[in-house]
Amino acid sequence: LPVINTLLITIVQSIIPQDKMGRVGSIIQVISLVISPVGAIISGPLGEVFGINYLYIYFATLALLITIAMYSLSNLRHINYDEIQIEFAE
Repeated sequence: LPVINTLLITIVQSIIPQDKMGRVGSIIQVISLVISPVGAIISGPLGEVFGINYLYIYFATLALLITIAMYSLSNLRHINYDEIQIEFAE
């Protein structure tokens, strides 16, 4: 789900102060690493029940619906990047 990951990182970088980005990035990475084995454990039995081909189709459809819902139901399309000020340390 690269679209969702890109949107998540964009939101995090626009909300979190620069001095806290390392901590927040580490927490996001730890949560992602913890969830990965859980998904692998769950996908095995689901693959046997539905079949691998249908499992890919179901989850691709689910990912597409989630992406469309995130875009249409949130304010992501109204972010004005021209108003975001980036400060560089000198």
